[in-house]
Amino acid sequence: MPRQSKVVGAGTTVLVTVLGTIGSPRLRWTRVWLILRFIRTVFLLPMVVPAVVLGVGMQLMFAQYGLANTYLGVIVAHTVLAVPFVVVNVTASLQGIDQRLEQAAASMGAAPHVVLRTVTLPLAMPGIISGAVFAFATSLDEVVLTLFVAGPNQRTVARQMFSTIRENISPAIAAAAFVFIAGTLAIALLVNVGRRRAAG
Repeated sequence: MPRQSKVVGAGTTVLVTVLGTIGSPRLRWTRVWLILRFIRTVFLLPMVVPAVVLGVGMQLMFAQYGLANTYLGVIVAHTVLAVPFVVVNVTASLQGIDQRLEQAAASMGAAPHVVLRTVTLPLAMPGIISGAVFAFATSLDEVVLTLFVAGPNQRTVARQMFSTIRENISPAIAAAAFVFIAGTLAIALLVNVGRRRAAG
Protein backbone atom coordinates (compact mmCIF):
# COMPACT_ATOMS: atom_id res chain seq x y z
CA MET A 1 0.00 0.00 0.00
CA PRO A 2 2.76 2.57 0.74
CA ARG A 3 4.28 1.74 -2.65
CA GLN A 4 0.95 2.25 -4.39
CA SER A 5 0.49 5.59 -2.65
CA LYS A 6 3.98 6.64 -3.72
CA VAL A 7 3.31 5.65 -7.33
CA VAL A 8 0.02 7.55 -7.45
CA GLY A 9 1.43 10.53 -5.54
CA ALA A 10 4.55 10.78 -7.70
CA GLY A 11 2.57 10.46 -10.93
CA THR A 12 0.09 13.08 -9.76
CA THR A 13 2.86 15.46 -8.66
CA VAL A 14 4.71 15.26 -11.97
CA LEU A 15 1.59 15.63 -14.10
CA VAL A 16 0.00 18.43 -12.09
CA THR A 17 3.26 20.37 -11.77
CA VAL A 18 3.86 20.28 -15.52
CA LEU A 19 0.27 21.26 -16.37
CA GLY A 20 0.04 23.96 -13.69
CA THR A 21 3.42 25.46 -14.58
CA ILE A 22 2.60 25.54 -18.29
CA GLY A 23 -0.74 27.24 -17.72
CA SER A 24 0.23 29.70 -14.99
CA PRO A 25 2.40 32.15 -17.03
CA ARG A 26 -0.61 33.04 -19.17
CA LEU A 27 -2.94 33.29 -16.18
CA ARG A 28 -0.83 36.01 -14.55
CA TRP A 29 -2.51 38.52 -16.91
CA THR A 30 -6.06 37.75 -15.77
CA ARG A 31 -6.67 41.39 -14.95
CA VAL A 32 -6.30 42.24 -18.62
CA TRP A 33 -8.14 39.46 -20.44
CA LEU A 34 -11.62 38.37 -19.41
CA ILE A 35 -11.23 34.98 -21.12
CA LEU A 36 -8.14 34.22 -19.04
CA ARG A 37 -10.04 35.12 -15.90
CA PHE A 38 -12.67 32.57 -16.90
CA ILE A 39 -9.97 29.96 -17.57
CA ARG A 40 -8.44 30.59 -14.16
CA THR A 41 -11.86 30.09 -12.56
CA VAL A 42 -12.15 26.76 -14.36
CA PHE A 43 -8.74 25.73 -13.01
CA LEU A 44 -9.84 26.59 -9.46
CA LEU A 45 -13.25 24.88 -9.62
CA PRO A 46 -12.02 21.56 -8.13
CA MET A 47 -11.35 23.44 -4.88
CA VAL A 48 -15.04 24.29 -4.44
CA VAL A 49 -16.86 21.44 -6.20
CA PRO A 50 -17.75 18.66 -3.71
CA ALA A 51 -15.50 15.64 -4.04
CA VAL A 52 -18.55 13.36 -4.30
CA VAL A 53 -19.76 15.24 -7.39
CA LEU A 54 -16.30 15.00 -8.96
CA GLY A 55 -16.10 11.34 -8.06
CA VAL A 56 -19.43 10.42 -9.66
CA GLY A 57 -18.65 12.40 -12.80
CA MET A 58 -15.17 10.92 -13.15
CA GLN A 59 -16.43 7.40 -12.54
CA LEU A 60 -18.91 7.73 -15.41
CA MET A 61 -16.38 9.35 -17.72
CA PHE A 62 -13.54 6.94 -16.91
CA ALA A 63 -15.85 3.97 -17.57
CA GLN A 64 -16.35 5.24 -21.14
CA TYR A 65 -12.62 5.67 -21.81
CA GLY A 66 -11.39 2.53 -20.05
CA LEU A 67 -9.68 4.40 -17.22
CA ALA A 68 -11.85 3.02 -14.43
CA ASN A 69 -10.07 0.80 -11.90
CA THR A 70 -6.62 1.76 -13.21
CA TYR A 71 -3.64 3.58 -11.77
CA LEU A 72 -3.81 6.10 -14.59
CA GLY A 73 -7.42 6.87 -13.73
CA VAL A 74 -6.53 7.48 -10.08
CA ILE A 75 -3.61 9.71 -11.09
CA VAL A 76 -5.81 11.75 -13.46
CA ALA A 77 -8.49 12.14 -10.77
CA HIS A 78 -5.94 13.29 -8.19
CA THR A 79 -4.42 15.65 -10.78
CA VAL A 80 -7.77 17.35 -11.33
CA LEU A 81 -8.11 17.84 -7.58
CA ALA A 82 -4.55 19.04 -7.03
CA VAL A 83 -4.04 21.35 -10.02
CA PRO A 84 -5.53 24.42 -8.24
CA PHE A 85 -2.75 24.27 -5.63
CA VAL A 86 -0.06 24.45 -8.30
CA VAL A 87 -1.87 27.19 -10.24
CA VAL A 88 -2.38 29.33 -7.14
CA ASN A 89 1.23 28.99 -5.93
CA VAL A 90 2.88 29.44 -9.33
CA THR A 91 0.64 32.36 -10.30
CA ALA A 92 1.39 34.08 -6.99
CA SER A 93 5.13 33.63 -7.58
CA LEU A 94 4.85 34.94 -11.14
CA GLN A 95 2.92 38.01 -10.08
CA GLY A 96 5.70 38.79 -7.60
CA ILE A 97 8.37 38.81 -10.31
CA ASP A 98 9.68 42.20 -11.38
CA GLN A 99 8.67 42.43 -15.05
CA ARG A 100 11.70 44.62 -15.76
CA LEU A 101 13.91 41.54 -15.40
CA GLU A 102 12.04 39.78 -18.18
CA GLN A 103 11.98 42.93 -20.28
CA ALA A 104 15.73 43.35 -19.82
CA ALA A 105 16.36 39.79 -21.01
CA ALA A 106 14.07 40.33 -24.01
CA SER A 107 15.81 43.62 -24.86
CA MET A 108 19.12 41.77 -25.01
CA GLY A 109 17.73 39.60 -27.79
CA ALA A 110 16.51 36.59 -25.83
CA ALA A 111 13.60 34.75 -27.41
CA PRO A 112 10.40 34.39 -25.37
CA HIS A 113 11.05 30.72 -24.58
CA VAL A 114 14.60 31.61 -23.49
CA VAL A 115 13.28 34.32 -21.17
CA LEU A 116 10.80 31.83 -19.76
CA ARG A 117 13.43 29.15 -19.18
CA THR A 118 16.28 31.31 -17.88
CA VAL A 119 14.49 34.12 -16.05
CA THR A 120 10.82 33.46 -15.32
CA LEU A 121 10.86 29.82 -14.23
CA PRO A 122 13.92 30.10 -11.92
CA LEU A 123 12.32 33.07 -10.16
CA ALA A 124 9.02 31.20 -9.88
CA MET A 125 10.68 28.01 -8.61
CA PRO A 126 9.62 28.52 -4.95
CA GLY A 127 5.99 28.59 -6.05
CA ILE A 128 6.47 25.58 -8.33
CA ILE A 129 8.06 23.56 -5.51
CA SER A 130 5.35 24.61 -3.05
CA GLY A 131 2.63 23.62 -5.50
CA ALA A 132 4.29 20.25 -6.13
CA VAL A 133 4.53 19.56 -2.40
CA PHE A 134 0.88 20.44 -1.83
CA ALA A 135 -0.11 18.31 -4.82
CA PHE A 136 1.70 15.29 -3.41
CA ALA A 137 0.14 15.83 0.02
CA THR A 138 -3.32 16.17 -1.55
CA SER A 139 -2.87 12.94 -3.50
CA LEU A 140 -1.60 11.10 -0.45
CA ASP A 141 -4.57 12.21 1.64
CA GLU A 142 -7.38 11.87 -0.92
CA VAL A 143 -10.04 9.25 -0.08
CA VAL A 144 -13.35 10.18 -1.74
CA LEU A 145 -12.17 10.31 -5.35
CA THR A 146 -10.10 7.19 -4.83
CA LEU A 147 -13.16 5.29 -3.61
CA PHE A 148 -15.03 6.22 -6.79
CA VAL A 149 -12.37 5.69 -9.46
CA ALA A 150 -9.99 3.09 -8.00
CA GLY A 151 -10.33 -0.66 -8.32
CA PRO A 152 -9.49 -3.37 -5.83
CA ASN A 153 -5.82 -3.28 -6.83
CA GLN A 154 -5.36 0.47 -6.20
CA ARG A 155 -5.32 0.43 -2.41
CA THR A 156 -3.65 3.64 -1.27
CA VAL A 157 -2.82 4.29 2.37
CA ALA A 158 -5.67 6.78 2.81
CA ARG A 159 -8.17 4.38 1.26
CA GLN A 160 -6.99 1.48 3.41
CA MET A 161 -7.18 3.63 6.54
CA PHE A 162 -10.75 4.61 5.68
CA SER A 163 -11.76 0.99 5.06
CA THR A 164 -10.11 -0.23 8.24
CA ILE A 165 -11.55 2.44 10.50
CA ARG A 166 -15.07 1.46 9.42
CA GLU A 167 -14.49 -2.00 10.92
CA ASN A 168 -12.37 -1.27 13.98
CA ILE A 169 -9.83 1.21 15.27
CA SER A 170 -6.40 -0.40 15.50
CA PRO A 171 -3.08 0.99 16.74
CA ALA A 172 -1.86 0.94 13.13
CA ILE A 173 -4.48 3.56 12.20
CA ALA A 174 -3.38 5.80 15.06
CA ALA A 175 0.26 5.40 14.01
CA ALA A 176 -0.56 6.17 10.36
CA ALA A 177 -2.55 9.25 11.43
CA PHE A 178 0.41 10.46 13.48
CA VAL A 179 2.72 9.98 10.50
CA PHE A 180 0.31 12.00 8.32
CA ILE A 181 0.21 14.84 10.86
CA ALA A 182 3.99 14.86 11.37
CA GLY A 183 4.56 14.73 7.61
CA THR A 184 2.18 17.63 7.01
CA LEU A 185 3.94 19.76 9.63
CA ALA A 186 7.33 18.87 8.17
CA ILE A 187 6.19 19.77 4.66
CA ALA A 188 4.78 23.11 5.85
CA LEU A 189 8.05 23.85 7.65
CA LEU A 190 10.17 22.99 4.60
CA VAL A 191 8.00 25.13 2.32
CA ASN A 192 8.23 28.06 4.74
CA VAL A 193 12.02 27.73 5.01
CA GLY A 194 12.34 27.48 1.22
CA ARG A 195 10.28 30.62 0.69
CA ARG A 196 12.31 32.57 3.22
CA ARG A 197 15.58 31.53 1.62
CA ALA A 198 14.25 32.44 -1.82
CA ALA A 199 13.07 35.83 -0.53
CA GLY A 200 16.37 36.45 1.24
